Amino acid sequence: MKITEAKFIKAFRKELESKGWLIFKINERFARGFPDLICMKDEIVSFFEIKSDKNKLTKLQEYTLKKMKKNGALVKVIRFKSQLDKNEPISWEEIEI
Repeated sequence: MKITEAKFIKAFRKELESKGWLIFKINERFARGFPDLICMKDEIVSFFEIKSDKNKLTKLQEYTLKKMKKNGALVKVIRFKSQLDKNEPISWEEIEI
């Protein structure tokens, strides 16, 4: 079963929301290079860039994430398997938040 970035983000958001996170999705049309999600929980703000195991960061994303980290932001690239067996669920335990 193929997992697209959009499908993964939807499932990832649902998983985080079930654990009490407040999540904002960034519209890439207006924020090229900026991480996909802004997530907040327990007075901590984290920025997540979502990528499949087949895709890599763009140069602009690399630059932006590096600058954000340099300025103290909690930034993480979340990688997911783009191909799962027919009934294989997404393994949330493998994804370190």
